[in-house]
Amino acid sequence: MPPSSGGIDYTLWPFWVDTHVDPPFHKSSDGTVRDRLVQDIRLYPEVPQVLDRLQSLGVPIAAASRTGVTCIHIQNGINLQTLTQGLETFAKTQAGS
Repeated sequence: MPPSSGGIDYTLWPFWVDTHVDPPFHKSSDGTVRDRLVQDIRLYPEVPQVLDRLQSLGVPIAAASRTGVTCIHIQNGINLQTLTQGLETFAKTQAGS
C-alpha cells in the first residue's frame, strides 16, 4: 500500500489542537481525556474503529506535527491507547516549556 499523509486536526478530532484546546491533557478515571480547562477532548466517534481496522489490516500509521507535538514510534501500528500516550506525552512537554 502506498504511503499517504494528512493532518490529524479535523481528521481525528473536531478542532485544531494548537488553538482550540488548552494543554496539559489528563485522562480521568472514567477514561475521558480533558484539557487544563476541563474541556472534553473527544475523537470523532468513528476513529477508534477505523484505527483498530487499519491495525488489523497491517496498515502502518505514523503521525507528525508542525506544532512540535512529540511523536512516538509505534512498531505495530496505532490504536487508541498509543494515540492517548502520544497526547499525554505532548501535554507533558507543553507543560514543561
